[in-house]
Amino acid sequence: MTKKQLEKFVFNRRPAMQIKKIFFLILLLSMEYVFSQTNSDYIKIPFEVKNNSILLPVNFSNKVQFKLVFDSVEVNSFFTEQGILKFSREIHQNLYDWLRNDLMKKEPNISASQLDERIRMVREGKRSLIKMNRMWCGDFWIYNEIFFDNHISKLSGDGIICLRSFKGIKNLIINCKDNFIEINAPSHEGTKVPMYKIENDDMYCFYINCEIDGEKEPFVLATASPVVAVKSNVSVEEGESFVANIKIADFSQDFVIAKHNDATYPYNFLGFPFFKDKCVQFDFENMMFYVW
Repeated sequence: MTKKQLEKFVFNRRPAMQIKKIFFLILLLSMEYVFSQTNSDYIKIPFEVKNNSILLPVNFSNKVQFKLVFDSVEVNSFFTEQGILKFSREIHQNLYDWLRNDLMKKEPNISASQLDERIRMVREGKRSLIKMNRMWCGDFWIYNEIFFDNHISKLSGDGIICLRSFKGIKNLIINCKDNFIEINAPSHEGTKVPMYKIENDDMYCFYINCEIDGEKEPFVLATASPVVAVKSNVSVEEGESFVANIKIADFSQDFVIAKHNDATYPYNFLGFPFFKDKCVQFDFENMMFYVW
């Protein structure tokens, strides 16, 4: 149906019918927008920085607005208690109807009492593993699911949006000079190095090989880490910090380096101080990392 045919269909009707047809037209156009978006679309999304965290705007069905910390290491996206309470306070009954339908599709054997209990937990802002898939980040439709999970409370935002939420795109630019991300932008020409993926139950992330004071070390690209940190054997006590030069191809910069001893993440991390005041690009198609 062409645009002119739609207009004729809508407006050549009596007033009562027009209202119904206008609603139908809006619904049709909305559906066309959702289903016409592909992983190759160019999208630009502004963000804000708070407490060394990148906060991306995320909304649920255009009804509740959230600010989620962009975490390029975490394997799942989720809402903390603060985010869950926004749902509980501001969303009407439809939210719980949608949650109920989602649960019944994902867990067809769930009992009526279990279903009611899970919905009650969300209403009261308690921990729950109910999943959502009606989320938007700017104009980007988040394809994977987001958990309700308040096991982390000390965040600058309402939860975390992980890199896997953008899985399937060609590339991602993080511009910390002007505070926006770009999805599927043209590949940047400049300093670049190969990047490698780590995917397991705890992490979905990428790492690059760097030199730290002349020694080659792999570093995970960790946007949500507040520090640049090393796991390798360095001549400092646990918890202390030191200044070292990190080199990536022809890019070089001095950073304050912390040492961590987290057995869950036995890696070196390029945290937010690395991303601050510069631009980087994750090129997923060619598995290259750019910095400028």
